[in-house]
Amino acid sequence: MILISGVIIIDFLLPGEMVNDTVVRVERTRQSHHNASGNSHFSFTLVGEHHKFDITEDFANAIDENDEIRYSISPLFKEVNRFKKVKSDRATYFPLRVISGSLLPLLILLFLTAERILKWGLKNLQMVLAILLVVDLVYLILH
Repeated sequence: MILISGVIIIDFLLPGEMVNDTVVRVERTRQSHHNASGNSHFSFTLVGEHHKFDITEDFANAIDENDEIRYSISPLFKEVNRFKKVKSDRATYFPLRVISGSLLPLLILLFLTAERILKWGLKNLQMVLAILLVVDLVYLILH
């Protein structure tokens, strides 16, 4: 688990390949929650000349067709780590990428380190975290 967490974090932190691209369109998809409240939300996908990836609503509202954008692609899993308009200094990260690429593996590493030092003996929690890490790895490989 330590090795997998480390690889995922390193893949997220390394700069990767920088790509300059042109926005072809932004796809807006309504996603229903299918629960008692019946709420829904929109997800946004940027379609460029070279890649297609999820973006935040703020970024979707800030760009137009034919805008020039720049983004980095992680070296191992080929995920888009951060993206920005070419003329902007502020890069944006998609929240799910931050969670799967850094927060979840980092929390697992911290828990494993604390568990070994303090000898908590929480084997069930270790198993749950191992399953979460495998699911994260499968997501990164298949996405």
